[in-house]
Amino acid sequence: PLAWVWMLPNQMKDFSQSLVAVSLFASNILFWLENRAEIGGYFDAAAEEKPLLHTWSLAVEEQYYVLFPIFLILAWRFGKNRVFWIIVVMAAISLFLSEWGWRNKATANFYLAPARAWELFAGSITAFIVLRKGIQKNNVIVTTLDADNQPAKNYFSYLTFVYITTKNRKYASYQPVPMFVNNIWDAPAPMRIIATSNSFWMLVQSMRPHLLRNFSAHAQSLDALVETDFWSTKTIVEDGHQYWRSFFAFDGNHDVVPLFVAVRQDAVLSKGYLRTFKAQFIQLRRWAWGVSDVAYVVRQSINNKQIPFFRKLVKLLRLMEGHISWATAPIVIAFVPWLPGFLSPTSDQDIVVLSLPVIASYIQTVATGGILVTIFLSFLMLPKRPERYKRGRTVVLLLQWFLLPLTSIFFSATAALTAQTRLMMGKYLEQFDVTEKHRVEKS
Repeated sequence: PLAWVWMLPNQMKDFSQSLVAVSLFASNILFWLENRAEIGGYFDAAAEEKPLLHTWSLAVEEQYYVLFPIFLILAWRFGKNRVFWIIVVMAAISLFLSEWGWRNKATANFYLAPARAWELFAGSITAFIVLRKGIQKNNVIVTTLDADNQPAKNYFSYLTFVYITTKNRKYASYQPVPMFVNNIWDAPAPMRIIATSNSFWMLVQSMRPHLLRNFSAHAQSLDALVETDFWSTKTIVEDGHQYWRSFFAFDGNHDVVPLFVAVRQDAVLSKGYLRTFKAQFIQLRRWAWGVSDVAYVVRQSINNKQIPFFRKLVKLLRLMEGHISWATAPIVIAFVPWLPGFLSPTSDQDIVVLSLPVIASYIQTVATGGILVTIFLSFLMLPKRPERYKRGRTVVLLLQWFLLPLTSIFFSATAALTAQTRLMMGKYLEQFDVTEKHRVEKS
């Protein structure tokens, strides 16, 4: 009804076609046909006007779940071993198509199932191996990685060691340190600051396990994943939400174990500055949508009587404080100490009003020490400077930190305020906004 009231005729036509395609598990094919003339159509400005665009990935999965059982019924008579190797061959062909496709047919490669099937086949192959070898679920650890993730060479060996030496390994998630440095030399200065700040923040959080939550790349035992029905398919921020699902599923017996090893990731980088700024804001808004977990935690805290009340209360307050500080701290630090002086008619006679800016300046001076430490560590985290950049680029990476107040307010705080305001007004995020990231080819 709302679409009929608000949409123009051409928009209503497109929306109706999307509805039919979704009903037939073919929305990915429809969006491919609409965008095949332009590479990366998913990220076009017009994409925001397609409310069902996010269903393309669901269509790929539904096509798999419809066709794969039929394949098993027809092929099972050949025996499990042959079926396994047929799946391996099909996965290899799909992976080959995917590698060829992103270079030659990017739009089709993005939307269509043949180039995506290897991802689903990988799960089937794993299931075959686990069942055939009789591997217990508690002896399997699963790591989730994004397409731009590059784990350190010792990540899997280190994860395995920590996993097998953890006493209650089923009741734990394992969190490496995300480092947004893959394309840091190519990203614009504001994005470099945000990427470096996020890396440094996660490094600090690793030293405070009681505050650590699942973020981006993380690992969990297959046993726990099966018991919690794997990851949520209904939430935008599924990594952090998985912590809370596990926490309440196991009656509070769940912790996050820090892994002091890096998983390198990309900073936000799109085609052009404005498009990059927009992509960065949308990414931060999506991360800030984790505030939606507050309602989930409250509801589960009421229903779960096994977890001590005080522990649930502390967890909830820390969650709320984190999101409130995210949205308000940069603004409060920048403006609030000076507001009484502008608003009070007797500001020139009030010692408190006159002292606030002075006290704030002292606090900010002390905080500058922390910023200097961050700058120093940022240079230690930098990958090798590409040959296409001269040494002067390093000076730019130092001077960029003067933009920190602007990025803190106009990207981080504003994105958090936007997410919280949308949630309050009932304007929910209906899709997972994939962050656009590029890497400059070596020259």
